[in-house]
Amino acid sequence: TVSTQGYRYEFQPSFVVVELVVIFCNFVKMWLYFEIKLYFDGYASHISVLATGTQIMYVSTISASIVVMSMRSSGQVFAASALRGLRFFQILRMVRMDRRGGTWKLLGSVVYAHRQELITTLYIGFLGLIFASFLVYLAEKDTNAKFSNFADALWWGVGILGSGFALKVQQQQRQKHMIRRRQPAATLIQSLWRCYAADEHSMSVATWKIHQVPLPSPPSNFKI
Repeated sequence: TVSTQGYRYEFQPSFVVVELVVIFCNFVKMWLYFEIKLYFDGYASHISVLATGTQIMYVSTISASIVVMSMRSSGQVFAASALRGLRFFQILRMVRMDRRGGTWKLLGSVVYAHRQELITTLYIGFLGLIFASFLVYLAEKDTNAKFSNFADALWWGVGILGSGFALKVQQQQRQKHMIRRRQPAATLIQSLWRCYAADEHSMSVATWKIHQVPLPSPPSNFKI
């Protein structure tokens, strides 16, 4: 338990367990990565392996976790909080720092190829946002205390724009799911109809039986 400025901070056992799990997982991943690189590249690349972005993130995360656990009984709460934030380096793995980054290169090339259209769309959307927020501010500033200045109205416009974008994305996802279900449903209906039409006891005339032409019988002296 540590205290600062009249506040008390208690380190629960679950906190220690989480810290130990983080340290163990990152150490195992760092060790496996190190062994694999040395297996394929040889022992002459120790420094190059340790200098990679992935290993730096692992070392930073492990060091920050160890320092935070060692400070749990001291009064340096703010230092521990700052060091705990270093563990967010592992989020950078989402951008594939240890890979070639082909997806980001492809995205960058597409954005660069359509930069004029994107800039025009961004400019028009920004003007529309400013104009709509200003109209809302003029209409609500005298009756609604939440719109006391233009910044509040602009924040309202950003919120509405974000909500609309989220609803549009949700609608597109729903349409994709419906399209994915449509093809299996059509295949099931066609397969069921083929099964019904091929049944020898089927009473429907909409089958291919009427198109069947009997073959002539082979002659009696025909030999196989």
